[in-house]
Amino acid sequence: ICSGDQKGCIKVWRYRSGKCIREYPNAHENGVTTLRFSRDGGQILSGSFDGMVRCHGLKSGRVLKEFRGHTSYVNCAVWMASERLVLSGGSDGTVRLWDARSASLVRTVRPPQRHAADEAAILGIS
Repeated sequence: ICSGDQKGCIKVWRYRSGKCIREYPNAHENGVTTLRFSRDGGQILSGSFDGMVRCHGLKSGRVLKEFRGHTSYVNCAVWMASERLVLSGGSDGTVRLWDARSASLVRTVRPPQRHAADEAAILGIS
């Protein structure tokens, strides 16, 4: 189990004992909004109010990759395509597709809005 708080700290817990086994005290500059373990459980993908998506190594305790490009809060982030890609959605109204290895932006999608002046936040993706 992992949890993120309003200060940008991420903690990993053993679910049976409730013991914290890893802490990332400065994972983000602001509150953590989304967390996902990799399939093998060795990495954590996180998003934050600081506009960043990050990949953290569970063994190393370090940030492995930073995905920069959202201009507002990141509300959701998921691994895609056997973890070769990362998909993120933000309050800037964009869905962004990233190369997970290089952390480079592959594509930005701005879903159509009801009104031209709208900028609807992306709150969930799959």
